[in-house]
Amino acid sequence: MAMTSSARDELPDQSPASSDPDEEYRAAVAAFKTELNAFRKRHPNSSFEALEKTVARRHPHLTVGKTTLNDATRADRPLPTSRTLTAMVMALTDDPAEVADWQQRLADLTPPAVPSPLGPPELSTTGGHPGRRQRRWLLVVAIVAVLIGSNAATFFITRHMSTPSPPAVRTGDNPIATDCVADARPAANSTDNPAFLLELIFSPSCDAGWGRITRLAGADTNNILSVTIYRNTDPSGPSRQLATEPDTHSAFSTLIIRDNPTDRLCVTGWATIDGQRTDSPTPLCI
Repeated sequence: MAMTSSARDELPDQSPASSDPDEEYRAAVAAFKTELNAFRKRHPNSSFEALEKTVARRHPHLTVGKTTLNDATRADRPLPTSRTLTAMVMALTDDPAEVADWQQRLADLTPPAVPSPLGPPELSTTGGHPGRRQRRWLLVVAIVAVLIGSNAATFFITRHMSTPSPPAVRTGDNPIATDCVADARPAANSTDNPAFLLELIFSPSCDAGWGRITRLAGADTNNILSVTIYRNTDPSGPSRQLATEPDTHSAFSTLIIRDNPTDRLCVTGWATIDGQRTDSPTPLCI
């Protein structure tokens, strides 16, 4: 029997679904890789070969090849591992907090059908209860702590899950390996020498400071950066901290703990350009 037009009108719509979860996932992965590559290109001296060398020099426990780093940004390759992503972002920024942000984004892309090897399923849930989101964040930071060997990341876990006494921080410690990075901020900066940005980084919780120098004029290769921090009352004393790094875009010193609230800290720096040294004209003090 022929179907009347009214009967056809009453049939449910059997058109295909308007969205394909697999297609949406592939699009999200492609967007992640595109943004990661754009993030890389915003930093100087960021070719994959240069990044491979930077990782080998600064973070040898994360050594990764240039081909693997390149694959991390290619849409036709699988998502990077946590180790590869950490190596790339640390080589670009030396910033554990930036690593944690990218690790969170990578975790968000874990396919729902793949059980997480890092814990129960609720830890990889993106929406819903704020407690689950917080636990997921803590999990990501824990991964970063393991990968970069940094107490800076585990500080966030101990702060949220318990209240133990913080580990002792001493003058001469690497700030990246301490809890001090959690609240550290540039307390003073200067571009009096247009070749570089000079900064005095200060952590109120540790009452400690360190110097950082970042090249502004390019020419990272075959040149040197140097930064020094010292007590204003004892500029040449044993607490003076110095860092001199070749072939790099940025360098930072080890830290100094202030003796008292009136203890002023000062930073100086210099760089070479085509082998010629150029110094900061005046100390930067707080």
